[in-house]
Amino acid sequence: PCTVNATATVTVTEQAQPNAGTNGTLTVCAGTTPTNAQLFAQLGGTPDATGTWSNSGLVYTYTVNAIAPCTGSATVTVTVTEQAQPNAGTNGVLTVCQGTTPTNAQLFAQLGGTPDTTGTWSNSGLVYTYTVNAIAPCTGSATATVTVTEQAQPVAGTNGTLTVCQGTTPTNAQLFAQLGGSPSATGTWSNSGLVYTYTVNAIAPCTVNATATVTVTEQAQPNAGTNGT
Repeated sequence: PCTVNATATVTVTEQAQPNAGTNGTLTVCAGTTPTNAQLFAQLGGTPDATGTWSNSGLVYTYTVNAIAPCTGSATVTVTVTEQAQPNAGTNGVLTVCQGTTPTNAQLFAQLGGTPDTTGTWSNSGLVYTYTVNAIAPCTGSATATVTVTEQAQPVAGTNGTLTVCQGTTPTNAQLFAQLGGSPSATGTWSNSGLVYTYTVNAIAPCTVNATATVTVTEQAQPNAGTNGT
């Protein structure tokens, strides 16, 4: 004879599945370990912030564990690429012939190590600086120097003249004394008739020898003839 029905309700709550977002990539400067915040920022979608990071080499895995009654976990990866630090090599030295401006190729060849080829040169006097700017996300720049030494050009002095007594062969010292300027004392003499040439050989990396001449005039011996009666 009862007439009133009895009812009860069950309210269902849905526990969200774990969401790790979608895969991403990240470039860092070589030698830098990415932070969790940097890695998380590269994830796509709307990942849960409750996950944890692990890595195998440069592949970082983000894992979000399920909350009961959900089971399992969600994972995504961020693949990291390392941007090389700028490399200007190591300091070097270069000898050039005096009066010569070294080329960039000559300077670069004297750098030690394995410098990047993207740098630029500047100089203060004979010290040349090679600068390689960093590529983002690296910052700053790398520098190395090449110190240049100048090899003096050979100097043979300027042309001169010398008068000797007929029949006399001038000595090297007599010839040298007639050269003008400030000739190097390391040269050698040769002659064609009464024209004597002084040659000073160039020292590498200089290549052109220097020459000067001394033109000799012979003074005739006095001649009184022969005796008579």
